[in-house]
Amino acid sequence: MRIRFDHETRRLAVIGDPIAHSLSPVIHNALYAALGINAFYQPLYVPKGRIECMRDAVPMLGLRGFNVTMPHKQAVFPLLDGVDEQALFYRSVNTVCVDDGRLTGHSTDAQGFALALSGRGLSVEGQDVLILGAGGASATLALYAATHEARSVAVLNRTESRAAELAARVYEQTGKKAAAGGLTETDLVSFASRATLLINATPLGMHGSGRQFKDPGFLRALPKGAAVCDLIYSPAATLLLREARALGHAAFNGLDMLIYQAFAAFEHFFGIMPGEQEMAAVRLSLKQERKIGEE
Repeated sequence: MRIRFDHETRRLAVIGDPIAHSLSPVIHNALYAALGINAFYQPLYVPKGRIECMRDAVPMLGLRGFNVTMPHKQAVFPLLDGVDEQALFYRSVNTVCVDDGRLTGHSTDAQGFALALSGRGLSVEGQDVLILGAGGASATLALYAATHEARSVAVLNRTESRAAELAARVYEQTGKKAAAGGLTETDLVSFASRATLLINATPLGMHGSGRQFKDPGFLRALPKGAAVCDLIYSPAATLLLREARALGHAAFNGLDMLIYQAFAAFEHFFGIMPGEQEMAAVRLSLKQERKIGEE
């Protein structure tokens, strides 16, 4: 993609550690090209524990905004002049707008997940939601499900105490009780037997992680018609997704969530929500850059 630079070029970025793997630059630069916006989006490596360097980086680079990925989604809060209600509720910021030197934080992850589900004719309403993992993404999705009429919410994690802490937080913030358990075969089978939407928010099966589900056989306990979402998108089809599809379940990866949360961030930056044509342009750009494979 050919980028032109001049004094009017708006500069944006994504920060994280690591950051080289991020698809955000491909997505955002494809949007700029599709919509004729004179802007450039780049990855910035900000080491864990060094988020304060953004105080100088923002004016030095002339950033109009930036996205935030792990491990900075909570650490960025002290740098901000303001935070919207969603970011406060989820205790997570993934989008920062810069306006006359004022930094305002937003959270678009839950919105991205909701749009990804909607695009497949799904929602969390009335669902028995089972989330594997208790990290930042898990917390956002558990809180989102609890406040959007999920019938039940359960969290399983390798360290069961962390699952219990997240379940307690869901109850504290929403008044909805959430169940908790471990990633043991017994708990996986027991909770899967009652789940209508299973979400993997662990790194198990991620390219380069060297870790995998020991036995995805627990998927056989899922009720007929249950859906499976693996937030991993590299590889495009994880072992979990392949096994779920083999059992006849609707199963999809996290790429749509990634794209839609970027669209929501783009709306904060430019006041425009991308549509179907921009989605087609983004998917083509990702394919051309060989950043994604087929599901």
